[in-house]
Amino acid sequence: MNLLHRYFINSDGLRIFYRKEVPYNPKGIIVISHGYGEHSGHYLDLANFLVQNGYGVYIIDHRSHGQSEGQRGHIESFFDFISDFHELMSIVRSKHPQDDIFTFGHSMGGLITFIYGLMHSEYDIKGQIFSGPALGAPWGMYKVPLKLYELLGKTIPKAKIYRVIRKRASRNQQYLKEFEADPFDLKYTTVSYLTEFLYRGISWAQQNAGNYNLPCLFLHGKSDKVIPYYRTSEIYDKIQSEDKTLKLYDHCYHELVHEPEREVILSDILDWLEKRMN
Repeated sequence: MNLLHRYFINSDGLRIFYRKEVPYNPKGIIVISHGYGEHSGHYLDLANFLVQNGYGVYIIDHRSHGQSEGQRGHIESFFDFISDFHELMSIVRSKHPQDDIFTFGHSMGGLITFIYGLMHSEYDIKGQIFSGPALGAPWGMYKVPLKLYELLGKTIPKAKIYRVIRKRASRNQQYLKEFEADPFDLKYTTVSYLTEFLYRGISWAQQNAGNYNLPCLFLHGKSDKVIPYYRTSEIYDKIQSEDKTLKLYDHCYHELVHEPEREVILSDILDWLEKRMN
């Protein structure tokens, strides 16, 4: 499968890259939001699976990531991600006015789509899927005072924080090797990026979670060493959705669609989608 490569110009004049593949007469459209430091290329296997099962797929490279424009690894506001995602969703809706539209967000991408669902619940979203969503502080960060993030963001916003090897993200060693060698993945992010993500983005989602009411599927590995699975359970209990499902996977790490159990996880995703089609 060769996904088409496209760009749109966002409200800040930046070229935002996305990939798309839509079969004839699709069952629905899935718009995918990648995680922290990643890009759309991490989700080609997921896209292929969805297309083979009759769904169209769009995958964004968030600004400052992958092949999109913007200062590498730096953002001024976390809500710029949500704005860009909304612009892509508007493109998708204009091209597929009669089709059901779902979102899939992994890790930070899940935080982006969760906030998007809160801010644009009127936008006719059929449902949302969250994979290891960053809806709470990562392991080892929950004791960091929120005010410290705010202080650092104001004093040294463009200082670079280099990433460590992500051995704790997955048990799939081949995936980890490809991840480390990928030229489109971020090798560092700025203090401003982390402050906006871990302080402003997560705080806003937690404070407003009680207003969330869309159909949703939450997926999380019980052995996730990046985002504790109980963070997802806490948000799940807060939301008001009448149609909500939580699936926890024993032994699975953070990168669910790349874990050894990925066939089970993909099957669960497809089953959830199929039950919500007209």
